Amino acid sequence: ILTDAGDVQLQIEQEQVAHKCFAEALRIRRYMLDSTDVAIGESLLRMGRVYHAEREYDQAIDTYKEAKSILEEKLGAKDVSVAKACQYLGNAHMSRQEVEKAIAYYEECIAINKSGDDNDSIPVADASHELGVAYLNVGKYSEAEDILRESVDVKVKLLGEDHISIAETVIYLGRVCLKMNSPDEALMYFEQARLIKQQSLGDDHIDCYEILCDIASAHDLNNEHRDSLGCLNEYLQKRRQEFGDDEKVADILLRVGGVQKALKDYDASIQSFSSALALFQVILGEENLKVAKNLYSLALGYEAKGDDDKEAMKYHKEAFRLRRTLLGSDHLEVATSLDKIAGLYLKEDNTDKALQGLKEALRIRTSLLGSDDIEVGGTLFGMGVVFEKMDNLDKAMECYMASLLIRKTNIGDSSVEVAQTLHNIGTLYAKKHDYERALQRWKSALTAYRDAGLDDEEHLVAITIGNITMAEGLLKDKEKSKPDGKKD
Repeated sequence: ILTDAGDVQLQIEQEQVAHKCFAEALRIRRYMLDSTDVAIGESLLRMGRVYHAEREYDQAIDTYKEAKSILEEKLGAKDVSVAKACQYLGNAHMSRQEVEKAIAYYEECIAINKSGDDNDSIPVADASHELGVAYLNVGKYSEAEDILRESVDVKVKLLGEDHISIAETVIYLGRVCLKMNSPDEALMYFEQARLIKQQSLGDDHIDCYEILCDIASAHDLNNEHRDSLGCLNEYLQKRRQEFGDDEKVADILLRVGGVQKALKDYDASIQSFSSALALFQVILGEENLKVAKNLYSLALGYEAKGDDDKEAMKYHKEAFRLRRTLLGSDHLEVATSLDKIAGLYLKEDNTDKALQGLKEALRIRTSLLGSDDIEVGGTLFGMGVVFEKMDNLDKAMECYMASLLIRKTNIGDSSVEVAQTLHNIGTLYAKKHDYERALQRWKSALTAYRDAGLDDEEHLVAITIGNITMAEGLLKDKEKSKPDGKKD
Protein backbone atom coordinates (compact mmCIF):
# COMPACT_ATOMS: atom_id res chain seq x y z
CA ILE A 1 0.00 0.00 0.00
CA LEU A 2 2.81 2.42 0.87
CA THR A 3 4.58 1.65 -2.39
CA ASP A 4 1.43 2.19 -4.46
CA ALA A 5 0.72 5.44 -2.63
CA GLY A 6 4.29 6.60 -3.22
CA ASP A 7 3.98 5.85 -6.94
CA VAL A 8 0.86 8.02 -7.15
CA GLN A 9 2.46 10.88 -5.20
CA LEU A 10 5.60 10.79 -7.34
CA GLN A 11 3.49 10.88 -10.50
CA ILE A 12 1.75 14.08 -9.35
CA GLU A 13 5.13 15.57 -8.30
CA GLN A 14 4.52 15.37 -4.57
CA GLU A 15 8.09 14.29 -3.88
CA GLN A 16 8.06 14.83 -0.10
CA VAL A 17 5.00 12.61 0.40
CA ALA A 18 6.40 10.01 -2.00
CA HIS A 19 9.69 10.07 -0.08
CA LYS A 20 7.93 9.28 3.21
CA CYS A 21 5.91 6.45 1.64
CA PHE A 22 8.88 4.80 -0.08
CA ALA A 23 11.17 5.23 2.94
CA GLU A 24 8.66 3.56 5.26
CA ALA A 25 8.03 0.76 2.77
CA LEU A 26 11.79 0.20 2.51
CA ARG A 27 12.17 0.21 6.31
CA ILE A 28 9.49 -2.46 6.69
CA ARG A 29 10.95 -4.62 3.94
CA ARG A 30 14.46 -4.40 5.42
CA TYR A 31 13.00 -5.48 8.76
CA MET A 32 10.93 -8.35 7.35
CA LEU A 33 13.09 -9.66 4.51
CA ASP A 34 16.59 -10.79 3.70
CA SER A 35 18.90 -7.84 2.92
CA THR A 36 19.26 -8.95 -0.71
CA ASP A 37 15.58 -9.67 -1.39
CA VAL A 38 14.29 -8.54 -4.79
CA ALA A 39 11.55 -6.46 -3.11
CA ILE A 40 14.26 -4.40 -1.37
CA GLY A 41 15.96 -3.82 -4.71
CA GLU A 42 12.66 -2.59 -6.19
CA SER A 43 12.11 -0.29 -3.20
CA LEU A 44 15.61 1.12 -3.62
CA LEU A 45 14.85 1.92 -7.26
CA ARG A 46 11.83 3.91 -6.13
CA MET A 47 13.86 5.71 -3.46
CA GLY A 48 16.44 6.58 -6.11
CA ARG A 49 13.72 8.14 -8.27
CA VAL A 50 12.62 10.31 -5.36
CA TYR A 51 16.19 11.44 -4.67
CA HIS A 52 16.52 12.25 -8.36
CA ALA A 53 13.30 14.29 -8.32
CA GLU A 54 14.63 16.12 -5.25
CA ARG A 55 17.89 16.81 -7.15
CA GLU A 56 19.89 14.77 -4.67
CA TYR A 57 21.80 13.18 -7.51
CA ASP A 58 24.68 11.67 -5.50
CA GLN A 59 22.19 9.99 -3.18
CA ALA A 60 20.16 8.80 -6.16
CA ILE A 61 23.22 7.26 -7.83
CA ASP A 62 24.30 5.46 -4.64
CA THR A 63 20.75 4.14 -4.15
CA TYR A 64 20.43 2.95 -7.76
CA LYS A 65 23.80 1.19 -7.52
CA GLU A 66 22.73 -0.65 -4.37
CA ALA A 67 19.48 -1.67 -6.10
CA LYS A 68 21.35 -2.83 -9.20
CA SER A 69 23.72 -4.95 -7.11
CA ILE A 70 20.82 -6.70 -5.34
CA LEU A 71 18.86 -7.27 -8.54
CA GLU A 72 21.91 -8.66 -10.38
CA GLU A 73 22.60 -11.07 -7.53
CA LYS A 74 19.03 -12.33 -7.28
CA LEU A 75 17.77 -12.13 -10.86
CA GLY A 76 20.93 -12.22 -12.96
CA ALA A 77 22.75 -9.55 -14.93
CA LYS A 78 20.41 -9.84 -17.93
CA ASP A 79 17.13 -9.23 -16.09
CA VAL A 80 14.91 -6.34 -17.19
CA SER A 81 14.96 -4.93 -13.64
CA VAL A 82 18.73 -4.55 -13.92
CA ALA A 83 18.19 -2.78 -17.25
CA LYS A 84 15.79 -0.41 -15.53
CA ALA A 85 18.41 0.34 -12.86
CA CYS A 86 20.93 1.08 -15.62
CA GLN A 87 18.54 3.50 -17.29
CA TYR A 88 17.89 5.31 -14.00
CA LEU A 89 21.64 5.52 -13.38
CA GLY A 90 22.09 7.00 -16.82
CA ASN A 91 19.42 9.61 -16.10
CA ALA A 92 21.07 10.58 -12.80
CA HIS A 93 24.49 10.96 -14.41
CA MET A 94 22.94 13.09 -17.18
CA SER A 95 21.52 15.37 -14.48
CA ARG A 96 25.05 15.70 -13.09
CA GLN A 97 26.38 16.51 -16.59
CA GLU A 98 28.41 13.29 -16.49
CA VAL A 99 27.40 12.36 -20.02
CA GLU A 100 30.01 9.69 -20.76
CA LYS A 101 28.98 7.75 -17.63
CA ALA A 102 25.34 8.13 -18.66
CA ILE A 103 26.13 6.77 -22.13
CA ALA A 104 27.78 3.67 -20.65
CA TYR A 105 24.70 2.90 -18.54
CA TYR A 106 22.26 3.53 -21.41
CA GLU A 107 24.27 1.22 -23.66
CA GLU A 108 24.24 -1.46 -20.93
CA CYS A 109 20.50 -1.01 -20.54
CA ILE A 110 19.87 -1.47 -24.26
CA ALA A 111 22.17 -4.50 -24.44
CA ILE A 112 20.27 -6.18 -21.58
CA ASN A 113 16.86 -5.44 -23.10
CA LYS A 114 18.00 -6.76 -26.49
CA SER A 115 19.41 -9.95 -25.00
CA GLY A 116 15.91 -11.46 -24.91
CA ASP A 117 13.88 -12.84 -27.77
CA ASP A 118 12.38 -9.51 -28.88
CA ASN A 119 14.74 -6.66 -29.78
CA ASP A 120 11.85 -4.31 -30.50
CA SER A 121 10.32 -3.24 -27.21
CA ILE A 122 9.26 0.00 -25.56
CA PRO A 123 12.07 -0.25 -22.95
CA VAL A 124 14.57 -0.47 -25.84
CA ALA A 125 12.94 2.50 -27.57
CA ASP A 126 12.96 4.58 -24.37
CA ALA A 127 16.60 3.81 -23.59
CA SER A 128 17.53 4.51 -27.22
CA HIS A 129 15.88 7.92 -26.91
CA GLU A 130 17.92 8.70 -23.77
CA LEU A 131 21.12 7.47 -25.43
CA GLY A 132 20.44 9.64 -28.47
CA VAL A 133 20.03 12.70 -26.26
CA ALA A 134 23.32 11.87 -24.53
CA TYR A 135 25.12 11.46 -27.87
CA LEU A 136 23.74 14.85 -28.91
CA ASN A 137 25.16 16.41 -25.74
CA VAL A 138 28.70 15.23 -26.50
CA GLY A 139 28.63 16.13 -30.19
CA LYS A 140 28.23 12.59 -31.57
CA TYR A 141 25.61 13.71 -34.04
CA SER A 142 25.68 10.79 -36.49
CA GLU A 143 25.38 8.30 -33.61
CA ALA A 144 22.57 10.40 -32.11
CA GLU A 145 20.67 10.46 -35.40
CA ASP A 146 20.97 6.69 -35.89
CA ILE A 147 19.83 5.72 -32.39
CA LEU A 148 16.99 8.26 -32.33
CA ARG A 149 15.70 6.97 -35.68
CA GLU A 150 15.83 3.45 -34.23
CA SER A 151 13.77 4.63 -31.25
CA VAL A 152 11.18 6.24 -33.54
CA ASP A 153 10.95 3.12 -35.73
CA VAL A 154 10.27 0.86 -32.72
CA LYS A 155 7.68 3.24 -31.29
CA VAL A 156 5.87 3.58 -34.62
CA LYS A 157 5.85 -0.22 -35.00
CA LEU A 158 4.47 -0.85 -31.50
CA LEU A 159 2.41 2.26 -30.78
CA GLY A 160 1.47 3.75 -34.12
CA GLU A 161 2.90 6.78 -35.92
CA ASP A 162 0.76 9.34 -34.05
CA HIS A 163 1.54 8.26 -30.47
CA ILE A 164 2.48 11.17 -28.20
CA SER A 165 5.73 9.55 -27.02
CA ILE A 166 7.08 9.69 -30.58
CA ALA A 167 6.90 13.49 -30.59
CA GLU A 168 9.73 14.01 -28.07
CA THR A 169 12.10 11.72 -29.97
CA VAL A 170 11.23 13.46 -33.25
CA ILE A 171 12.01 16.83 -31.60
CA TYR A 172 15.48 15.58 -30.67
CA LEU A 173 15.99 14.32 -34.22
CA GLY A 174 15.28 17.88 -35.33
CA ARG A 175 17.81 19.23 -32.85
CA VAL A 176 20.42 16.83 -34.20
CA CYS A 177 19.68 18.15 -37.70
CA LEU A 178 20.25 21.70 -36.47
CA LYS A 179 23.67 20.69 -35.15
CA MET A 180 24.41 19.05 -38.50
CA ASN A 181 23.45 22.31 -40.25
CA SER A 182 20.30 20.91 -41.87
CA PRO A 183 17.64 23.47 -40.84
CA ASP A 184 15.07 22.44 -43.47
CA GLU A 185 15.14 18.81 -42.31
CA ALA A 186 14.99 19.99 -38.71
CA LEU A 187 11.95 22.12 -39.49
CA MET A 188 10.22 19.08 -41.00
CA TYR A 189 10.77 17.10 -37.79
CA PHE A 190 9.60 19.96 -35.55
CA GLU A 191 6.42 20.42 -37.58
CA GLN A 192 5.79 16.67 -37.44
CA ALA A 193 6.21 16.65 -33.66
CA ARG A 194 3.90 19.64 -33.27
CA LEU A 195 1.21 17.94 -35.37
CA ILE A 196 1.43 14.78 -33.24
CA LYS A 197 1.08 16.83 -30.05
CA GLN A 198 -1.83 18.84 -31.46
CA GLN A 199 -3.66 15.63 -32.38
CA SER A 200 -3.04 14.12 -28.94
CA LEU A 201 -3.35 17.16 -26.67
CA GLY A 202 -5.37 19.68 -28.67
CA ASP A 203 -4.18 22.76 -30.60
CA ASP A 204 -4.28 25.02 -27.55
CA HIS A 205 -2.09 22.91 -25.24
CA ILE A 206 1.06 24.67 -24.01
CA ASP A 207 3.25 21.76 -25.16
CA CYS A 208 2.20 22.48 -28.76
CA TYR A 209 3.43 26.04 -28.37
CA GLU A 210 6.71 25.04 -26.73
CA ILE A 211 7.87 23.46 -30.00
CA LEU A 212 7.76 26.95 -31.53
CA CYS A 213 11.11 27.60 -29.82
CA ASP A 214 12.68 24.77 -31.81
CA ILE A 215 10.98 25.94 -35.01
CA ALA A 216 12.42 29.41 -34.31
CA SER A 217 15.91 27.90 -34.07
CA ALA A 218 15.52 26.33 -37.52
CA HIS A 219 14.40 29.66 -38.97
CA ASP A 220 17.37 31.41 -37.34
CA LEU A 221 19.79 28.94 -38.93
CA ASN A 222 18.21 29.77 -42.29
CA ASN A 223 18.58 33.50 -41.54
CA GLU A 224 14.78 33.76 -41.49
CA HIS A 225 14.85 35.92 -38.40
CA ARG A 226 11.42 37.49 -38.86
CA ASP A 227 9.82 34.03 -38.99
CA SER A 228 11.81 33.12 -35.89
CA LEU A 229 10.61 36.25 -34.09
CA GLY A 230 7.01 35.45 -35.00
CA CYS A 231 7.30 31.95 -33.48
CA LEU A 232 8.88 33.23 -30.28
CA ASN A 233 6.32 36.00 -29.81
CA GLU A 234 3.46 33.53 -30.36
CA TYR A 235 4.87 31.24 -27.67
CA LEU A 236 5.60 34.20 -25.38
CA GLN A 237 2.00 35.36 -25.56
CA LYS A 238 0.65 31.87 -24.80
CA ARG A 239 3.11 31.30 -21.96
CA ARG A 240 2.19 34.57 -20.27
CA GLN A 241 -1.49 33.78 -20.70
CA GLU A 242 -1.09 30.37 -19.03
CA PHE A 243 1.54 31.02 -16.35
CA GLY A 244 2.19 34.75 -16.03
CA ASP A 245 5.70 36.17 -15.98
CA ASP A 246 7.63 33.07 -14.89
CA GLU A 247 11.23 31.97 -15.52
CA LYS A 248 10.35 30.46 -18.89
CA VAL A 249 8.96 33.83 -20.02
CA ALA A 250 12.31 35.39 -19.10
CA ASP A 251 14.10 32.71 -21.14
CA ILE A 252 11.91 33.50 -24.16
CA LEU A 253 12.45 37.25 -23.78
CA LEU A 254 16.20 36.62 -23.82
CA ARG A 255 15.86 34.74 -27.10
CA VAL A 256 13.56 37.42 -28.53
CA GLY A 257 16.23 40.00 -27.77
CA GLY A 258 18.83 37.95 -29.60
CA VAL A 259 16.67 37.69 -32.72
CA GLN A 260 15.86 41.41 -32.61
CA LYS A 261 19.59 42.10 -32.43
CA ALA A 262 20.12 39.91 -35.51
CA LEU A 263 17.45 42.02 -37.24
CA LYS A 264 19.37 45.17 -36.17
CA ASP A 265 16.40 46.41 -34.16
CA TYR A 266 18.74 47.35 -31.34
CA ASP A 267 16.35 49.43 -29.23
CA ALA A 268 13.79 46.62 -29.17
CA SER A 269 16.57 44.13 -28.44
CA ILE A 270 17.80 46.12 -25.45
CA GLN A 271 14.22 46.44 -24.18
CA SER A 272 13.69 42.66 -24.39
CA PHE A 273 17.01 41.94 -22.67
CA SER A 274 16.15 44.46 -19.93
CA SER A 275 12.72 42.89 -19.36
CA ALA A 276 14.26 39.44 -19.15
CA LEU A 277 16.88 40.68 -16.69
CA ALA A 278 14.27 42.22 -14.40
CA LEU A 279 12.33 38.93 -14.32
CA PHE A 280 15.41 36.78 -13.69
CA GLN A 281 16.49 39.04 -10.82
CA VAL A 282 13.05 38.84 -9.18
CA ILE A 283 12.59 35.09 -9.69
CA LEU A 284 16.16 33.82 -9.20
CA GLY A 285 17.84 36.60 -7.23
CA GLU A 286 20.71 38.87 -8.21
CA GLU A 287 23.49 36.25 -7.85
CA ASN A 288 22.56 33.72 -10.53
CA LEU A 289 24.19 32.43 -13.73
CA LYS A 290 21.11 33.23 -15.81
CA VAL A 291 21.36 36.80 -14.57
CA ALA A 292 25.01 36.81 -15.63
CA LYS A 293 24.09 35.49 -19.10
CA ASN A 294 21.41 38.15 -19.42
CA LEU A 295 23.82 40.93 -18.38
CA TYR A 296 26.27 39.67 -21.01
CA SER A 297 23.53 39.70 -23.68
CA LEU A 298 22.47 43.20 -22.67
CA ALA A 299 26.08 44.36 -23.02
CA LEU A 300 26.23 42.84 -26.51
CA GLY A 301 23.02 44.70 -27.37
CA TYR A 302 24.58 48.04 -26.44
CA GLU A 303 27.75 47.10 -28.33
CA ALA A 304 25.73 46.29 -31.45
CA LYS A 305 23.83 49.57 -31.18
CA GLY A 306 27.21 51.28 -31.19
CA ASP A 307 26.46 54.54 -29.40
CA ASP A 308 26.83 53.72 -25.72
CA ASP A 309 30.04 51.87 -24.89
CA LYS A 310 29.78 52.99 -21.25
CA GLU A 311 26.58 50.97 -20.79
CA ALA A 312 28.15 48.02 -22.61
CA MET A 313 31.19 48.18 -20.33
CA LYS A 314 29.00 48.41 -17.22
CA TYR A 315 27.03 45.29 -18.07
CA HIS A 316 30.09 43.33 -19.26
CA LYS A 317 31.87 44.07 -15.98
CA GLU A 318 28.86 43.02 -13.92
CA ALA A 319 28.52 39.79 -15.94
CA PHE A 320 32.25 39.16 -15.42
CA ARG A 321 31.93 39.73 -11.66
CA LEU A 322 29.02 37.31 -11.37
CA ARG A 323 30.65 34.65 -13.51
CA ARG A 324 33.89 34.79 -11.57
CA THR A 325 31.98 34.65 -8.25
CA LEU A 326 29.71 31.77 -9.25
CA LEU A 327 32.04 29.76 -11.51
CA GLY A 328 35.49 30.58 -10.17
CA SER A 329 38.34 32.46 -11.82
CA ASP A 330 39.35 29.62 -14.15
CA HIS A 331 36.23 29.21 -16.31
CA LEU A 332 35.68 29.68 -20.04
CA GLU A 333 32.74 32.05 -19.50
CA VAL A 334 35.04 34.25 -17.40
CA ALA A 335 37.52 34.26 -20.29
CA THR A 336 34.74 35.26 -22.70
CA SER A 337 33.81 38.23 -20.52
CA LEU A 338 37.47 39.25 -20.30
CA ASP A 339 37.66 39.22 -24.12
CA LYS A 340 34.70 41.56 -24.43
CA ILE A 341 35.95 43.95 -21.76
CA ALA A 342 39.36 44.03 -23.45
CA GLY A 343 37.69 44.92 -26.74
CA LEU A 344 35.97 47.91 -25.15
CA TYR A 345 39.20 49.03 -23.49
CA LEU A 346 40.85 48.87 -26.91
CA LYS A 347 38.17 51.18 -28.32
CA GLU A 348 39.08 53.61 -25.53
CA ASP A 349 42.78 53.32 -26.53
CA ASN A 350 43.47 51.84 -23.11
CA THR A 351 45.83 49.23 -24.53
CA ASP A 352 47.43 48.32 -21.19
CA LYS A 353 44.11 47.20 -19.65
CA ALA A 354 43.07 45.52 -22.89
CA LEU A 355 46.29 43.50 -22.96
CA GLN A 356 45.99 42.62 -19.29
CA GLY A 357 42.50 41.17 -19.83
CA LEU A 358 43.51 39.22 -22.92
CA LYS A 359 46.57 37.73 -21.20
CA GLU A 360 44.33 36.47 -18.39
CA ALA A 361 41.83 35.07 -20.93
CA LEU A 362 44.73 33.33 -22.70
CA ARG A 363 45.92 31.80 -19.43
CA ILE A 364 42.43 30.46 -18.65
CA ARG A 365 41.84 29.03 -22.11
CA THR A 366 45.27 27.47 -22.42
CA SER A 367 44.94 25.78 -19.03
CA LEU A 368 41.45 24.44 -19.78
CA LEU A 369 41.60 23.73 -23.52
CA GLY A 370 45.28 23.30 -24.35
CA SER A 371 47.52 25.52 -26.41
CA ASP A 372 46.14 24.44 -29.82
CA ASP A 373 42.43 25.12 -29.28
CA ILE A 374 40.59 27.43 -31.69
CA GLU A 375 39.57 29.75 -28.81
CA VAL A 376 43.24 30.16 -27.90
CA GLY A 377 43.85 31.17 -31.51
CA GLY A 378 41.15 33.83 -31.22
CA THR A 379 42.68 35.27 -28.06
CA LEU A 380 46.13 35.38 -29.66
CA PHE A 381 44.63 37.24 -32.61
CA GLY A 382 43.15 39.81 -30.21
CA MET A 383 46.50 40.22 -28.49
CA GLY A 384 48.08 40.78 -31.91
CA VAL A 385 45.62 43.62 -32.55
CA VAL A 386 46.54 45.24 -29.22
CA PHE A 387 50.30 44.91 -29.78
CA GLU A 388 49.86 46.37 -33.28
CA LYS A 389 48.03 49.36 -31.83
CA MET A 390 50.90 49.75 -29.33
CA ASP A 391 53.33 49.77 -32.33
CA ASN A 392 55.01 46.65 -30.97
CA LEU A 393 55.06 45.05 -34.40
CA ASP A 394 57.34 42.15 -33.51
CA LYS A 395 55.06 40.98 -30.67
CA ALA A 396 52.03 41.53 -32.89
CA MET A 397 53.60 39.35 -35.60
CA GLU A 398 54.39 36.66 -33.04
CA CYS A 399 50.74 36.58 -31.90
CA TYR A 400 49.29 36.66 -35.43
CA MET A 401 51.56 33.86 -36.63
CA ALA A 402 50.65 31.67 -33.64
CA SER A 403 46.97 32.43 -34.23
CA LEU A 404 47.28 31.61 -37.94
CA LEU A 405 48.79 28.19 -37.24
CA ILE A 406 46.04 27.30 -34.74
CA ARG A 407 43.25 28.53 -36.98
CA LYS A 408 44.54 26.69 -40.06
CA THR A 409 44.91 23.49 -38.04
CA ASN A 410 41.39 23.69 -36.60
CA ILE A 411 39.24 25.17 -39.36
CA GLY A 412 41.34 24.95 -42.54
CA ASP A 413 42.61 27.54 -44.98
CA SER A 414 39.22 28.61 -46.36
CA SER A 415 37.72 30.54 -43.46
CA VAL A 416 37.05 34.15 -42.58
CA GLU A 417 39.18 33.81 -39.44
CA VAL A 418 42.23 32.64 -41.39
CA ALA A 419 41.66 35.38 -43.97
CA GLN A 420 41.51 38.08 -41.28
CA THR A 421 44.73 36.82 -39.73
CA LEU A 422 46.52 36.79 -43.10
CA HIS A 423 45.24 40.29 -43.79
CA ASN A 424 46.60 41.61 -40.50
CA ILE A 425 49.96 39.91 -41.08
CA GLY A 426 50.08 41.63 -44.46
CA THR A 427 49.37 44.95 -42.77
CA LEU A 428 52.32 44.43 -40.40
CA TYR A 429 54.63 43.81 -43.36
CA ALA A 430 53.29 46.96 -45.00
CA LYS A 431 54.02 48.96 -41.86
CA LYS A 432 57.58 47.65 -42.14
CA HIS A 433 57.60 48.77 -45.81
CA ASP A 434 57.96 45.16 -46.97
CA TYR A 435 55.28 45.41 -49.65
CA GLU A 436 56.22 42.22 -51.47
CA ARG A 437 55.46 40.10 -48.39
CA ALA A 438 52.45 42.28 -47.60
CA LEU A 439 51.10 41.68 -51.11
CA GLN A 440 51.64 37.93 -50.79
CA ARG A 441 49.68 37.79 -47.50
CA TRP A 442 46.87 40.02 -48.79
CA LYS A 443 46.46 37.87 -51.90
CA SER A 444 46.27 34.76 -49.69
CA ALA A 445 43.69 36.54 -47.53
CA LEU A 446 41.60 37.41 -50.59
CA THR A 447 41.63 33.79 -51.74
CA ALA A 448 40.57 32.65 -48.26
CA TYR A 449 37.73 35.19 -48.12
CA ARG A 450 36.43 34.12 -51.52
CA ASP A 451 36.76 30.41 -50.68
CA ALA A 452 34.80 31.08 -47.49
CA GLY A 453 31.93 32.41 -49.62
CA LEU A 454 32.33 36.18 -49.15
CA ASP A 455 31.59 38.48 -52.09
CA ASP A 456 34.05 41.14 -53.20
CA GLU A 457 31.56 43.82 -52.05
CA GLU A 458 31.86 42.65 -48.43
CA HIS A 459 33.64 45.25 -46.31
CA LEU A 460 36.55 43.02 -45.27
CA VAL A 461 37.09 41.77 -48.82
CA ALA A 462 36.89 45.26 -50.31
CA ILE A 463 39.56 46.51 -47.90
CA THR A 464 41.84 43.62 -48.84
CA ILE A 465 41.34 44.29 -52.58
CA GLY A 466 42.16 47.95 -51.96
CA ASN A 467 45.33 47.01 -50.12
CA ILE A 468 46.39 44.69 -52.94
CA THR A 469 45.88 47.48 -55.49
CA MET A 470 47.88 49.88 -53.31
CA ALA A 471 50.77 47.41 -52.83
CA GLU A 472 50.89 46.56 -56.53
CA GLY A 473 51.01 50.25 -57.36
CA LEU A 474 53.81 50.95 -54.87
CA LEU A 475 55.86 48.02 -56.13
CA LYS A 476 55.33 49.11 -59.74
CA ASP A 477 56.43 52.68 -58.93
CA LYS A 478 59.44 51.30 -57.09
CA GLU A 479 60.38 49.18 -60.08
CA LYS A 480 60.07 52.18 -62.42
CA SER A 481 62.24 54.33 -60.18
CA LYS A 482 65.20 51.93 -60.38
CA PRO A 483 68.09 52.60 -62.79
CA ASP A 484 67.82 50.50 -65.95
CA GLY A 485 68.98 46.93 -65.59
CA LYS A 486 69.17 46.96 -61.80
CA LYS A 487 67.05 44.77 -59.56
CA ASP A 488 66.78 44.33 -55.82
